[in-house]
Amino acid sequence: MKYNTAIFYDIENLIGGYSISNVELLINLSLKQIMAQVKQKNIGKIAIQRAYADWSVPRLNQLKADMVELGVEPKQMFGFGKGAVKNAADIQLCIDVMEVAFTKPDVEIFVVVSGDGGFSSLANKLHEYGKFVIGCAYKRSTNKIFEAIADEFIWLSEPNTTTVPLNFPDNGIRFGENYLTAFAREYKPLSDVCLETAQKVSAEIFAFMIANHDIHTKLMNGGVNISIFTELFRYRLSGFLHKAYGFPRSIDFIQSVIEKSELKVVLKGLSDYRLTFKNHKVVGFDDVVKTPERPAVHTLDNYKQILSTESPSFRQFDKEMILTISGHLCDKKKTFQKISLESITKKLNRKFSFDSLEIVKTVTSLISGGCFVINAEANTLDSQTLSFLPDTPEQSLAQLEKAMEQKIVVKLNRVNSNVFKGILT
Repeated sequence: MKYNTAIFYDIENLIGGYSISNVELLINLSLKQIMAQVKQKNIGKIAIQRAYADWSVPRLNQLKADMVELGVEPKQMFGFGKGAVKNAADIQLCIDVMEVAFTKPDVEIFVVVSGDGGFSSLANKLHEYGKFVIGCAYKRSTNKIFEAIADEFIWLSEPNTTTVPLNFPDNGIRFGENYLTAFAREYKPLSDVCLETAQKVSAEIFAFMIANHDIHTKLMNGGVNISIFTELFRYRLSGFLHKAYGFPRSIDFIQSVIEKSELKVVLKGLSDYRLTFKNHKVVGFDDVVKTPERPAVHTLDNYKQILSTESPSFRQFDKEMILTISGHLCDKKKTFQKISLESITKKLNRKFSFDSLEIVKTVTSLISGGCFVINAEANTLDSQTLSFLPDTPEQSLAQLEKAMEQKIVVKLNRVNSNVFKGILT
């Protein structure tokens, strides 16, 4: 049995949005139960699983255990520029689905966990490529068109929304309270993702762990698994990329920020990392040797890593291809007004002999660079369209470079102009 199935979770649809009034839906949501129902269908092995949401929302940590156990990749959606975050999530999901359809021919079954009627257009397009589409959603939130177009539909059990209390008294950290809940009561998520902020946040987390009764007890005994620090850090600063600052692994970053605290990192075997007090010995564990100085962060490879990771995503660095495709978009600008993403890529594939993936990468990079505008009047994906803006390919390139530079500045606080010149070659 080959790996022929890809699953894409529209988390925002499943939880009804991010309003506090919908929190019961999230608390009762189980990705493992969804997976159990999907596996009852005649599918092969699962090759890809991705879940789309604004994972900086702290309540979504509720889903972390299921995602880790199932191997689901979280896809972060931010509200860049104008327009709803939900629209960005839907479009990114469709882009990824089509990229998989183009580049991974062995994937024949696409499971879209959502009831959004906009995905009916996506199902139609997948059918054109001979793919099998399974929808999966709650009956209360499923569009009848999507239900009809999908080859099969899995109905999820409606969540019980009457049993979970939502309000907590505002009286500080309590003994026995979940550590993440306790931390969230004291600290709020931050959008600043620079290294200085990450260092400050790390110091706050170490101080919190020492002050929290339950965690302190574990620090004094067998140590605390490194995942607790990681979870608190991601809640506070979800957009931070350790690789962008020259740390190959997250443990390398932790080693760099723990030196000034009262804690240290110890290790047993190859991967059992724990935190404990510097003057404490955990039986069977050895102190982790300080990592060497981190390499320079202002390098071409690092810049490309930053640009191609998370949204807005830039994955096309071939300047000639960008100019060629944007030149055609400019020449035929009237044609590329209020047109779907699928139609754009289809027309470009007919015009050029470029690899289809390279065309997708170019178009999505231009979208991320603001060269296309998403028509705001559209409410669902099947009616969402894009309009090309620049008048010349040079304008397209300049706008794309500006957006790339802005993303690097957000991540690193500054950009090395000499290094940046080498990105588009």
